Amino acid sequence: MPFDGTSKSSVAAQSMIVLDRVECFLDGGGRWARRTYRTGDGKCCLLGAIEHVRCETGLSDDRAAEYLAHAINLRQMRKGLPALGDSDCMAVMGFNDTYRRQFGDILEVVRQARELARLDAFVSSLESNQ
Repeated sequence: MPFDGTSKSSVAAQSMIVLDRVECFLDGGGRWARRTYRTGDGKCCLLGAIEHVRCETGLSDDRAAEYLAHAINLRQMRKGLPALGDSDCMAVMGFNDTYRRQFGDILEVVRQARELARLDAFVSSLESNQ
């Protein structure tokens, strides 16, 4: 990841794909759920959507949840708020389930996380060419 220096370009690229597909899966908020992992009618929280996309694509060597947690914590800092949770999963769940959360907020962090992964893939490719 860009914040720990251990990322490989392929992991970041897979994370970008997963996050892109998560945005598609959530269908403008029509398939997004709060306070539950998955509903009977196929709606999912952010972590459930990541799992669904991984199963659909066969991609499993990604760090989508880590990129999401980092994007969420960056958003929290910009707003002068504390980090959400002690782990990546707790940060994502806390953000997803926050009272009065709007899908626009979800979309914002998914896109920010995808941008973090894209930048990480770019930096990793530059480093591997040196």
